Amino acid sequence: MKLLKCFGLSVLLILIFVFGSCIPEDDDPPPTHAFCTQTSDCRRDQYCDLENPQLDFDTGTEKYLCRDRTKCLSAAQCPVGWQCFISEGFCITDAEADLLFCKSDDDCSYPQWKCNLATGECYNPDMGDTGDTGDTGDTGDTGDTGDTGDTGDTGDTGNTGDTGNTGDTGNTGDTGDTGDPGNVILSEDFEDNGVNWTVEGVWEIGVPTNGPEQAHSGARVLATSLDGNYDSNSNDLARFNNMVSIPSQGTPFIEFMAWVKIEGNNFMPADYAEVLIKREAEAWAGLEGIILEANTPSHLDLLDNTKTKITKTLGGKYYKFTGDLSAFKGSTVNIGFRFTSDDSVNYEGIYIDAVKVLVK
Repeated sequence: MKLLKCFGLSVLLILIFVFGSCIPEDDDPPPTHAFCTQTSDCRRDQYCDLENPQLDFDTGTEKYLCRDRTKCLSAAQCPVGWQCFISEGFCITDAEADLLFCKSDDDCSYPQWKCNLATGECYNPDMGDTGDTGDTGDTGDTGDTGDTGDTGDTGDTGNTGDTGNTGDTGNTGDTGDTGDPGNVILSEDFEDNGVNWTVEGVWEIGVPTNGPEQAHSGARVLATSLDGNYDSNSNDLARFNNMVSIPSQGTPFIEFMAWVKIEGNNFMPADYAEVLIKREAEAWAGLEGIILEANTPSHLDLLDNTKTKITKTLGGKYYKFTGDLSAFKGSTVNIGFRFTSDDSVNYEGIYIDAVKVLVK
């Protein structure tokens, strides 16, 4: 009997050691790698590891994990079959590179942009020439020293030499071009509380108390929520009520400032905002966002890989967005902003100010 009790106690201690050690403590951190079926399910700096399935103990099925991408400064630091996305600082697959990298200037979204064949990324070479430095003025000649009077009788004091002329001040160099502001067709700062706008769903116009907690200029903005996070399952439009005539001459474009904190990624953003341009006979529902340029450290910091969707969680400050409207030359159009969100994970959203349509 004593032997059985000893044996039973030993078995109990083994079970407690084996199974008790597998029970996670309450303060264990959550897993850093989520399950995925494709790379778009992962964070921007991760990929879906489809070559190494993992067993999901909850369902008993094999699934794939999001893995951190390899950090890199050049292609030599990436595995075989991967390339370095230098502006983002991590490796991407050849398939992803085919979507993101350029092979010639024709692959870049904007006519003035060039393709850097060494990195495969588009860049804008037109940063404005720095003004020439003005010529330094000539130094004036030093005046002649007056003659010393004769010794003995008190000689006449020699004439003081003429003071040399001060050299002409050099012309100040011209300031580098800041860019022609162009002919302004539309300017909207929402300070009249948006009397010319129609908003629906999540969109509001007023003074923000969330997100940036201030406008870019003035006091009011157009925002997905002025005082909290945006709602789930949104597909809402904010549109300018008046038609805008786009001239047939020059280069027309739209620009605006925006503070952005939205759930999303490069390939399939969950939540995003778009700029819509509608000709009179078209319907809003059938439109897609126009291609945009974001004045951020990297052009994909706030845009998806198509450059038509404003997304991601950069936040921090207002950035300038620009969109080419050359496709609408000679047309009369409506302008709108559409916001779309899924059924989970909501952030502060997008805050828009200083909307302009210009022609250079």
